[in-house]
Amino acid sequence: MIKDIAVSCLHFASSTQFEKQEQLYSKVIRNEFISTRQFIFSENQFISVLFDKLCRRSMVIMLNKKTDHFINFADKYKIQIMHMTIRPAQQHDASIVPEIMLQAMEDIIFRFIGKQDKKEAVRFLTDLFQQTGNLYSYENTFVAVDDEGNILGSLTGYDGDNFITLRQPILDHIQKEYSNELIPEPETEGQEFYIDSVAVSPVARGKGIGSELLKYATKHAEKKGLKQIGLLVDIENPGARKLYERIGFKVGSKITFAGGQYYHMYIQFA
Repeated sequence: MIKDIAVSCLHFASSTQFEKQEQLYSKVIRNEFISTRQFIFSENQFISVLFDKLCRRSMVIMLNKKTDHFINFADKYKIQIMHMTIRPAQQHDASIVPEIMLQAMEDIIFRFIGKQDKKEAVRFLTDLFQQTGNLYSYENTFVAVDDEGNILGSLTGYDGDNFITLRQPILDHIQKEYSNELIPEPETEGQEFYIDSVAVSPVARGKGIGSELLKYATKHAEKKGLKQIGLLVDIENPGARKLYERIGFKVGSKITFAGGQYYHMYIQFA
């Protein structure tokens, strides 16, 4: 049944065909994916999240072209659609973004500050986020926001060739503030746009926001003329690895970083 549904999705591109298929999709909603729960989706992720892997590309295109039909469909099945945009972070986002960032960086930040103290870790990231010229600066961060301006997730990344230069202010900061002379292994060998962290607010998880941030960063890196985009994924986190693979990342070399084992994953641009 799943195969048949996926194939049928590839062939309808008009409102009439959509209406003819609605009964089939409503069965999927009732029986497989939605049940009676309500979800909030970013508009361009609505269908791909709704049907998981089914009809992912064609349905996203349909959403862009036939928004009214999808809105009616969502209303009928009590699904709330949320418009989401991605923009460069701003300095005043410091009241929100560092706490989101920390979710993806606890281990290394705790090592930097020398203790497992979330409040202090957020303060550490906030100080650096508001400054320029460092790895965790707002200059190197994109945020996903809803129509009301609420920040739903963040992605921090930069040209890997600048890693050493951007890291130095952080090493200087931890030495001055925490008497810590730690110098961890480089996270990237350069020649790529390196994704340092990607994280989503707890209230917005499961809605494809992390995937959208990664896709946005990939387009950004390609437009800047970089050869590839890369990131690290914990070897003990196969779920994250599969997510990155679905987006197009390939598994590369195994590296040691901050006491853990990671795969370097990447997408090369033609």
